[in-house]
Amino acid sequence: MKVNAYLSHYIRGKKGKRATDRDMELNCQKAIVAGKVLGLCIPALNIYIPGEHDEFVAMAYQKHRIDIDVVLDTDCDILDKRDLLIVYDYENFLSNGMVREVNYANKNGIPIYSFSEVCDRTINELQEIVESIRLEKNQEDFLMSI
Repeated sequence: MKVNAYLSHYIRGKKGKRATDRDMELNCQKAIVAGKVLGLCIPALNIYIPGEHDEFVAMAYQKHRIDIDVVLDTDCDILDKRDLLIVYDYENFLSNGMVREVNYANKNGIPIYSFSEVCDRTINELQEIVESIRLEKNQEDFLMSI
């Protein structure tokens, strides 16, 4: 049984509205690489990475087809279907969107794991959390089957 996680990361970063398209692309690429490495190291983990879908979101936002609240509300809808929120704060910075996701997870009882770099410690800690969630899900499935 896989644990489904949502990787919270920033798009614009510390530059905020001054971030260029290139800045946003690089920020997304950092998150994508981190998420893919975690997924490879922890096969029981299925990670949704918003940065993989940012081209659509950025274009719709720039053309005023959607606003930031629609984007963040949708992110929280996606998070709601996940077992775990993983927060990637590699510059010790949480964007407004990341804060919103963390607050949503706290309010809805979704476990949160935060890391700033992909390293052995991160992988080991996350592996323990994933195994704990898998055990809990297996127990719930068992109780539902009785």
